[in-house]
Amino acid sequence: METVLEIKGIGFPAFSCRDVKQTLVPIATGEMCRTVNGELRHIGSQNHKKFKTTLRCHDQALPGMQQSWVGAPLTVHCVSILFEQFESDELVKLSRAPVPGSVSVMNYLGHKVSFEIEGDCILSHESPQGILRISYRPILEMRLISFEMQEQEWGDGASWQMLLEEI
Repeated sequence: METVLEIKGIGFPAFSCRDVKQTLVPIATGEMCRTVNGELRHIGSQNHKKFKTTLRCHDQALPGMQQSWVGAPLTVHCVSILFEQFESDELVKLSRAPVPGSVSVMNYLGHKVSFEIEGDCILSHESPQGILRISYRPILEMRLISFEMQEQEWGDGASWQMLLEEI
């Protein structure tokens, strides 16, 4: 396996996705403003927490991006890792579905905690005290905003870039 990145609907032939770089950025859903007393406030919905992402790679071949076009919905198994922290509950719900096999749960001392996973819920087998720290690679439902492919006739490889936003 050359990469952990998986995008349903886009094929990655050999030597097209090694050392891919992913940037996850929260999408601004409101604006910041100051009160008459100078206190900074956020005006907007706290429920719309979505990401946009840029994927960049320089390798020897290009992925099969022509199968999907701008606006296409895609399921992305991310390279980037999200970290979430919870109080010591036995059952916690992650903010995104995790890529199978990517979840790690640690207690407040940094020791691994045994767990079961069902969908986006984590069930701890231990009776944790304090805080649970969970890391995982998320699965994001996204739309393709743009893509670029670059090759040089006598060059030493190919480059590509994709911009996607969470649905």
